[in-house]
Amino acid sequence: MARDHEREQVCPRRQAVLDAVRGADAPLGVTDVAGRLAVHPNTVRFRLDALVAEGRVERMVEQPLNAMPADLGFDPQPAGDGGTPDRVRLRHCPFLELAEEHGPTVCPCTWA
Repeated sequence: MARDHEREQVCPRRQAVLDAVRGADAPLGVTDVAGRLAVHPNTVRFRLDALVAEGRVERMVEQPLNAMPADLGFDPQPAGDGGTPDRVRLRHCPFLELAEEHGPTVCPCTWA
């Protein structure tokens, strides 16, 4: 019976992570929770993994890559009728002028 009681207890750091997630108005990323708790993201990641395994929080995968360009209005747009596009329209790169002058620094993959 004492072991069942021990399992119900949550370590203080894990409880703090859980409280931060529950108290948020929107889903939080690992770095968001780490910032709120002033701890390293790996500490939060470890605690979140345990909370997911316990079924206390749900993991959501954010779509990577073009969030910043999309926020600035430079996101690629599918060409065609809205189905799976065979072409993608690219907009003017917000870093074009900077890349022309400092290409290897701004776009190292294209200058390698």
